[in-house]
Amino acid sequence: MKHLIFVISFTIFWLMGTCEPEVVDDTRGFATGSVVDVNGNPLADIPIIIRPLRYDKILGQSSTDQNGKFKLVTTAFSSGNIQARINRGNLNESVDLQNPVYAAKTFTQDASKKRFKLGEIQLQKAASLDFSIQRTLQTADTLQWELLSTSQNCEIYLGEPQEDDPYYTDSCYAEFSIDRRQTPEEPNFEMQIKSLKGTEAIFIYKTENQAYDTISIPLTETENTYEFNY
Repeated sequence: MKHLIFVISFTIFWLMGTCEPEVVDDTRGFATGSVVDVNGNPLADIPIIIRPLRYDKILGQSSTDQNGKFKLVTTAFSSGNIQARINRGNLNESVDLQNPVYAAKTFTQDASKKRFKLGEIQLQKAASLDFSIQRTLQTADTLQWELLSTSQNCEIYLGEPQEDDPYYTDSCYAEFSIDRRQTPEEPNFEMQIKSLKGTEAIFIYKTENQAYDTISIPLTETENTYEFNY
């Protein structure tokens, strides 16, 4: 009997600890602001999503009007942090640009504040880089490399920064990196990099017994291509 009571008590405690915070249906939040490009021109039809930071729920969504402005009423969330996603989808770990021409911004704040007064939000233009590595020489060398680029999402925390949680610090268009090694068994590589128009991707590489070298790849177009041969 004591064992049964312990199991029931533990189960109830576990369920309470794992339940997510509730949507507060009788309480409302608000989000207002405007979206412009880097020249200050208003951007129409840019999607706005309000959601909890750690849960896949949409508390409110809308789009900017012809003057780039938005104002929406949202359902409130009981605790934790909420986000205002500007031109970004609802997938938790993905940027997922809704308008592929422009980059995204994500604002995070404590759910207790309930109001996002975001003012003027400037979006940079997005760009992609079709990047590939091809071995064209008859060599057994190994290629060690790293590619640095700029993220398409600007993370901004509206509150006091907290060093113990990366979600509570700004990460505006942070550096994205990928590093690999191409071997005779796997000599080639290709992928598409998502970045910002007007920035540069930095390719750092070396072959065996050689010093590192660096190549700057300007992203001047919406769609860019670069192939490295060794």
